[in-house]
Amino acid sequence: MAKRSPTTKKASKPKKRYPVQRHATVRLASPAADGLIHGNRVLSRLNKRLYRQGRFYQMKIDIDLTVADTGNPIEVFALRDTWGNHQAYMMGFDVYQQSVANEKSRLSKDQVARWQDFTVESGSSAAEMLPGVYDASGAITLLSAGEFLDTQVEDVAGNTMQFTWGADVAGSKYGLIAQYEKKANQDNDPSTVAGASIPYDTQLEDISDVESDQLQNRGNAPPYDSNLFGDRWVKVATLSRVAGQQRLSTGFFTAPCGFAIVSGLNGLAQSPISIEFKAGDYKGVQAPSMME
Repeated sequence: MAKRSPTTKKASKPKKRYPVQRHATVRLASPAADGLIHGNRVLSRLNKRLYRQGRFYQMKIDIDLTVADTGNPIEVFALRDTWGNHQAYMMGFDVYQQSVANEKSRLSKDQVARWQDFTVESGSSAAEMLPGVYDASGAITLLSAGEFLDTQVEDVAGNTMQFTWGADVAGSKYGLIAQYEKKANQDNDPSTVAGASIPYDTQLEDISDVESDQLQNRGNAPPYDSNLFGDRWVKVATLSRVAGQQRLSTGFFTAPCGFAIVSGLNGLAQSPISIEFKAGDYKGVQAPSMME
């Protein structure tokens, strides 16, 4: 019987490299104490393609030791990565989708804006920090071009409304959290009070009102504020070059919508900040969708 020739394993193809710039310097265009980073805008401007806002961007922020002010620590804030923030964002997106459904049905696919995206205001008054590119001499050019218009809808009274992570403003802005709180309030479950009656309490022995109240009333209210979600932001880190308190990097953190506030900048001199996005499968970066 003829021997079978050993099968040769096919060599697996190497993964195709995905070209994407994930690291950049961002800075203020004019002096300000606080700066706001829009992660999706930074990536869109650097890579010349649309990076959507509705993503949980994984990023880190570093300060340059040579420009850091020894007496002026920098604080970094991001939107809280919580179930409440996530649900509030999805509820706003659903309302937007319902609002434009009739108009969208009357337009052909080619008539809808190619780079349209559902975008929400940060609610912060901080100045935007822009990404820069360098020439061979080391001179920086800030990238500010590109259309980034926040989503608008018309309410039943005819007001043009925008969505924001800030507060509700009558006639102009829907606060995502304020609107979601109207839906998400939790009632006590069960809504009983001490001394509530127990079925067959005269039939069975050893029925204790104390133990009954324990089972019905201890744990029937949620272990958190049932009506308010609280502030939207969390402090990620305090960056400083002060002796004994030195910290130059936030490490990677989750930034819903790609927002990060950099607070405590000492004007333009301290504003160059390094930002890096973690590698992943969303156009080269790690940024799971907020729509799921």
